[in-house]
Amino acid sequence: MDDTTKENLEFSRGLQDIVASVTQIGYIDGQAGKLEYRGYDINELAEHSTYEETVFLLLYGKLPDQAELSSFNEKLISYRHVIEEVINKLTQLPCTCHPMSMLRTGISHMECIDEFCLTPADIQSKQEAGIKLIAQMPVLTAAISRILNNKEPIYPDPGLSHAANFLYMLKGERADPLEEKVMDVSLIIQADHGMNASTFASLVVAATLSDIHSAITAGIAALKGPLHGGANEEVLKMLLNFHSVEEAEYYVEDLVARNLRIVGFGHRVYKTYDPRAIILEQYAKDISRITNNQGLYEIAHTIEKKVWKDWVIKVFSQM
Repeated sequence: MDDTTKENLEFSRGLQDIVASVTQIGYIDGQAGKLEYRGYDINELAEHSTYEETVFLLLYGKLPDQAELSSFNEKLISYRHVIEEVINKLTQLPCTCHPMSMLRTGISHMECIDEFCLTPADIQSKQEAGIKLIAQMPVLTAAISRILNNKEPIYPDPGLSHAANFLYMLKGERADPLEEKVMDVSLIIQADHGMNASTFASLVVAATLSDIHSAITAGIAALKGPLHGGANEEVLKMLLNFHSVEEAEYYVEDLVARNLRIVGFGHRVYKTYDPRAIILEQYAKDISRITNNQGLYEIAHTIEKKVWKDWVIKVFSQM
């Protein structure tokens, strides 16, 4: 390519405003701060639905009736396990890996020993493999957390919901009902978000007619990045670094004075409050109280108010 061609070449950084696919699953209005799944507002689903119902909606285009939901729940229960060989492999990794790296490795290994990898590569089989991965994901994630904390993984309880099971396997005991509700809501509001980086990565792999495990592995690899899912981790690191609200206020003042970015604020799509952040804000104070994290809540709340007060160009806290 000669220099003249390069000068006249137009491109969109980060594929912004480039249409790569169409979907009937989710809808985002970044200017209005609106998120919908299959035509249902995210606030309605967070308040009145469950994660299991929302997954059914995303997969099949409609909310389930009682019989359909019961059948779907039974399927998730039957799939909610991870083969011991996968867990053992994770305990034998030669170094302490990042949890997302362990998750990526676990999913990749599961494909090699899962019976679905032997089935025909038709849409129905791939969808069934996807449902199985949905059921297995919290089991594997909780096991990774316990491995990193030198604890034995815990088997799921068939009597608990998807969200409640995750917390049970993570903590080793039944969680408070409010904790279970907040986890359920968190799973709902993050179940779909259009053509983000991890979805795009997964779709690129899936478009080659590769298997579902490979597609999800690619998505996890993208999600790990600090400019995507890893941003949540960076926010938590920032919050845990403060010992008082005064320290947090000084931190914001310093970054504002130097016109530097503050993690957790600003979004590539939303130009107003992220509707998912608004939903979680309703629970934040109460959940901080029952988990003895009131100080962390006060620091986070102080940073949000301080950014809004001091920043000339208004930026909004996001998920």
